[in-house]
Amino acid sequence: MKQEKPIVFERTAQSIARGKMFSASIALVVAVAFGSILALVDDLPIIVSTAALGSAAIGLVIFFKIVKEARDVLKDGRSWRVEITENKLIWASPVDHIMKPFELNLDDIRGTRRLFIIRKNSKVRPKNEYFIDLRDGSSMKISDQLSAIPPKTVFEALQERGIDFQEETLRQGDNLKISLGN
Repeated sequence: MKQEKPIVFERTAQSIARGKMFSASIALVVAVAFGSILALVDDLPIIVSTAALGSAAIGLVIFFKIVKEARDVLKDGRSWRVEITENKLIWASPVDHIMKPFELNLDDIRGTRRLFIIRKNSKVRPKNEYFIDLRDGSSMKISDQLSAIPPKTVFEALQERGIDFQEETLRQGDNLKISLGN
């Protein structure tokens, strides 16, 4: 029997840190913008001052959190790596507090899913949620923000190993929840 070549996805620590620093700079710009409102405009209503102060504070907290993550990634120096072998899925994350690494036997995976959530009559951006469904009935949620390797790319590759990948759309809003399997 011919052994299948492993499928490997990898992102370097430097690449991940660059992406995080870009996000951190956006958070800092937001904090400075709201802080500038407080500094430059006199006699703001208390509600506006409170909202601007709160937004500036949240922006700074997010900035420092992302900078810490980028520093941790660079300090470790290892790459994020996903490897799909003949019988295993290995998701290596060098920084445990950002994403826990894991290893699964492919036989233990029932399937994978992408849930695309759309909010009706809302300006909220649609979001994706990714899941690995296991044969024991449990599911693992994979964050596309923290995983470094896009889950959809990995799930599509798992299809090549015979693991079902389903994409569903969930429309929410106005007391409406409809799930449409694609």
